[in-house]
Amino acid sequence: MAKEAKQLDTLFHDTLKDIYFAESLVHAPLGRHGAAGSSPKPDRSRIDLSDEGISKQWVKKLGKTKEEIATAIAKVGDNAETVRKELRNRSDD
Repeated sequence: MAKEAKQLDTLFHDTLKDIYFAESLVHAPLGRHGAAGSSPKPDRSRIDLSDEGISKQWVKKLGKTKEEIATAIAKVGDNAETVRKELRNRSDD
């Protein structure tokens, strides 16, 4: 016996459920007050070079190139104080 063709309203309803599910996945990380512009404050104890603006601030603050900072992060992790110490140790060598 062949499958019955779905009615248009059933397909529409299923599509709406899929869209609702996808939106819930997108909005879940935003939390209850996930309105645009309410992003959490950056963790200043960690160095994140994935954002161009923030990475420029770290380059200026540490007085090193982005590549030097990335190398230090790869070696000691992204803790800002640990990276500072690593960069100081490299400049002393």
